[in-house]
Amino acid sequence: MSWLERLWKRRVAGRPGGDEPAAVPVRTVLPNAALVAVLDSLVRGVVVVDRSLRPVFANTSARSLLGIHPGEEFALSGDQGAELRELLAQSLRLGGRICRDISSGGCGIRAEVYRFPAGGDVLALALLSDTSVEAQVEERYRLTAGDVAHDLRAPAAAIECCVEDLLDGKASDPDVLTARLNTIRNESRRVALLAEDVLHFTALASGRVKMSLEVCGLPAVAESCLASMSVAAERAGVRLAARFDPATPAVFGDVLRIRQALTNLLANAINHTPSGGSVTVWGEEAGDLVRLCVTDTGCGISPQDMDRLWDRFFRVATAGAQTQGTGLGLSIVKRIAGLHGGDVGVSSTPGEGSTFWISLPRYRPQD
Repeated sequence: MSWLERLWKRRVAGRPGGDEPAAVPVRTVLPNAALVAVLDSLVRGVVVVDRSLRPVFANTSARSLLGIHPGEEFALSGDQGAELRELLAQSLRLGGRICRDISSGGCGIRAEVYRFPAGGDVLALALLSDTSVEAQVEERYRLTAGDVAHDLRAPAAAIECCVEDLLDGKASDPDVLTARLNTIRNESRRVALLAEDVLHFTALASGRVKMSLEVCGLPAVAESCLASMSVAAERAGVRLAARFDPATPAVFGDVLRIRQALTNLLANAINHTPSGGSVTVWGEEAGDLVRLCVTDTGCGISPQDMDRLWDRFFRVATAGAQTQGTGLGLSIVKRIAGLHGGDVGVSSTPGEGSTFWISLPRYRPQD
């Protein structure tokens, strides 16, 4: 027997006489408080009514979506409940699943309504979702898919042209052959990098990332990241260095995520620093946070681009810069900072260079 069937039987058992159920508070007849907590925590609204359309249960999300204030009695009356009441009545008459968009105070709501037996009687269940939120999510995915498709078009076209030259025998000269193969290799790497960044970004944006928090020394993290980026820096003709005060506090965070964030900041700095320039990693205290900073001697950032730097797929167009990357690196850094309860920032002087930072929680013994 389901919990709703048990709920119905207990309501019927509480009748003082006649056909009307006794006015027993819903929270006193639910199977247990844990179930109430689970239902109240759902993002979707949940409404259960009896065959007379009297509310048996309504969770917090349902009250919010229907514009019913905390402490106010739940009722399917007025404009906000009329359409839902009609759908529930239709479900009780006809059965099956009914799905329809309704409106409540200017808010779009999608209602899925079901009828089911309960101890010889019937109940109706409505699942409510905010269509405006769903539309925003769908729009984000649509934009992301469009951006990814746009970024894939250029390397795909370059690879296709090189392959056609090879098939047509236009690359018989050793130098031309080497050039075409290098292009194929570089563009293939670009596609792989884009795929990897998209996977990282979607995982972080979903909020389902598992964090493994521990005490983390920033100099050690910087040393590891500088070593991994040394080949890329050497190819770009950029010098890498670390400059940490011995008193720089440790942070409390996920070491792998912090390394990922610093690696992205280093890659961004190398890409926008001309040959002969330098990139330096350093740290500083900022109250309860510690800033992990990356300073470059690159071309700097124009004021009109500053506000969009952390947007996904945004890339600054700068003369003399190295490969631009995927446009997701800084967005990933911002997500990682958020997961740690920190933030990100940047200062820049056009023509002189930039400093990017991520703030992380300072480690304290009581942590």
